[in-house]
Amino acid sequence: MALDTSKFLGGDGSAGSPYIIHDADALLAIFNNQHTDGSARNKKFILVADIDLTYLPSLSGTSTQCENSLLDGSGHCIYFPYFSPSTLSSGLQLSNVELNFSGGGFSSVSIFDDRTNSQYSHSRFTSVLFSGFLDSGGRLTTLARDYFIDCVANLASAAYITTSTSGTVNYNYVINGTAALSGAVEVSVEDSVVASSYPNLDTENWDISDGLIPTPKLKPYTGLPVTRVAGITKIDGVPTKRRITVQDLNSGRVARMFSDALTGEFSIQTSPHKANLTVIVDDEMGNQIKENTAYALGDIVYPADYVGIVYVCTSAGTTHSELPSSYPTSGDFTSGTAAFSAKPINKPQVFSPVKPEIILE
Repeated sequence: MALDTSKFLGGDGSAGSPYIIHDADALLAIFNNQHTDGSARNKKFILVADIDLTYLPSLSGTSTQCENSLLDGSGHCIYFPYFSPSTLSSGLQLSNVELNFSGGGFSSVSIFDDRTNSQYSHSRFTSVLFSGFLDSGGRLTTLARDYFIDCVANLASAAYITTSTSGTVNYNYVINGTAALSGAVEVSVEDSVVASSYPNLDTENWDISDGLIPTPKLKPYTGLPVTRVAGITKIDGVPTKRRITVQDLNSGRVARMFSDALTGEFSIQTSPHKANLTVIVDDEMGNQIKENTAYALGDIVYPADYVGIVYVCTSAGTTHSELPSSYPTSGDFTSGTAAFSAKPINKPQVFSPVKPEIILE
């Protein structure tokens, strides 16, 4: 089946006029078919918003043939659900994007390689942040012909990124709890928030500062009018860090980010949307707590019987093979070598309709 270009917001797939990916349907238009007719090859795609696929129970790859095609994330993030054991794409080049796997990980699958179609399986990752948690056995790539250039991996301990022999490129960074990339620079947890730990990352593509994991630098798409939603998040009049989600009136995700922890300020690019949007302000929920799992300082979890309380990791460690039968509504608890502190979730706020501000650049 040919690539369904009606799903894209605009563009013709050329370098000068890339296909514009603005929501989940547009991204899935690439991956939901193998496109053996060549319609997904030699194309350029660009993200103009974060894309959340975690509403899907799982995502099965179809070995989409995207050789010589480029997906430019322009600093945005793709949130993946659980992967069933298959390949998502072969030959796709990804740049300036965060790939977040907190939606469930995947089982023994290499999502950007096709080992059965090796002539199309060369992939290249440039300025990519790999984040989240991968189930044991999950891997990103295993072929020698794949390249990692100026990438950062910040994955839970069960995850790994590896290649078989030659083909990887230096200047890859592993922060915390993952097997090292071939030729990678390993950064300890203590050093991971020091900007000087990343002397080789290109500051044109990365936001690097003390106290934060490097993230791809958001690059506004200039092909259409630039719009944004901005404001300050507060609880009881006090500026507070909260999660901001912007949706269109069909409940499609436009973008997501967190407000500043000190000022509560946020500014979200919403291009090319100029119509009314819905803004949802809530607290980060984290992920359901799992047994025999390593958690880092600051990770957020909730129990299976969630009742409005989450738990923030206050001492890094690995949970016990049996989780607690009950959880405190206040104070601390430990599981295995990991310690957590209870944190109530504040009520979400919904603002709709919100008209984005048009910025003249």
